Amino acid sequence: MGGFGSGCWERQTRKPLTEEFFALSIRDTAPFLRRGRGQYFLLRGKGLTVGVVTFTGAISISHQAKDGQIKTQNVSIVQVPCRFGGSRFWFVCPTCLRRYESLYSCQDVPLFRCRVCHNLVYPVQREPERLTLLRAAHKVRSRLGGDTEMETPIPSKPRGMHQSTYSCLSLKEHELLAKMWDADWHWLEKQMNSLRRLIAHP
Repeated sequence: MGGFGSGCWERQTRKPLTEEFFALSIRDTAPFLRRGRGQYFLLRGKGLTVGVVTFTGAISISHQAKDGQIKTQNVSIVQVPCRFGGSRFWFVCPTCLRRYESLYSCQDVPLFRCRVCHNLVYPVQREPERLTLLRAAHKVRSRLGGDTEMETPIPSKPRGMHQSTYSCLSLKEHELLAKMWDADWHWLEKQMNSLRRLIAHP
């Protein structure tokens, strides 16, 4: 039985974070893919040195696993046209065959797979709801040209911004702050209920 302060408000998932493992990003790979097949380059991070060779529609990844063996893995690449011209590369996860921008190598599973197949989460997914809402409100306030002190009034319309855009952003900030205050109220209500139960049944 949990006492005062228990509950899911600050509860964190036990899933590991993406930033704890080596990530192979398509942004690092795309420049070599555009040069054609036969390109070789090295990437280092999280104690790993990864060698990559480009082919037509695929790359070959080589790195030393935890047991000391050299692991080689082929990963498919797809090139998708963009809406306004150009194209974009994506990795195809070898396990689920879905498109992803990054693949990860974990210690227990040395093969590169997507975040979902490795059961990883982003750091932001461990944040309490109020912090996620507050950060979103900060982004809106920055677009309006104001500081991130939410106690201050919404600034006047920036020069060059359409009135409709300013109205939409102002409304969005109000909605985000309302959700944040609502989340704070529910959290406080849970803490008070926990305190009442603790006092009633010491």
